[in-house]
Amino acid sequence: MAEFNEYITQAKSNIDFLISVDNSIPNYWDWKVTTSFYIAVHLINAHLKHKLGFTYRTHKEVENAINFDNSTSIGKVPEDIYVAYSIISKLSRRSRYIVHEKDPKTEVVCLTYDRHFKKALVHLDTLLDFISSTYQVNFDSIEIDCVELQKINLKYFKYRKLAKTG
Repeated sequence: MAEFNEYITQAKSNIDFLISVDNSIPNYWDWKVTTSFYIAVHLINAHLKHKLGFTYRTHKEVENAINFDNSTSIGKVPEDIYVAYSIISKLSRRSRYIVHEKDPKTEVVCLTYDRHFKKALVHLDTLLDFISSTYQVNFDSIEIDCVELQKINLKYFKYRKLAKTG
């Protein structure tokens, strides 16, 4: 089973992958959202490993373990962190299964766009800040080509216009 630092290393590796995807295939919002989710998974697993000494095998077990509102949750996080993780998880589900993140049983096809990626980054920024401040882990500033980021100020994610070639 991985240790705290290995989860952080994997999260940083997934951040590097996100940057690489952003640089090479800018409009694949679904893959960017899904990558954002797996960054979140590793960050939360690092938290659970540090706090509990172990991690869980399923996404549902992780969500139950960090739930601020569940009296049996042993890896509780503050409400804003739980909500951030939950929203990224739902956005990733939308990206992977083309279902609505708030109502996965709906018959409507729901694609993923830059606004969904922006929402994932807003919540991922919250998780990065939580891990950074709680465990003194440093994360670099990340430049992303998502025009939706122009309108907001995040700690870790900054808008960068991708230079067009050809």
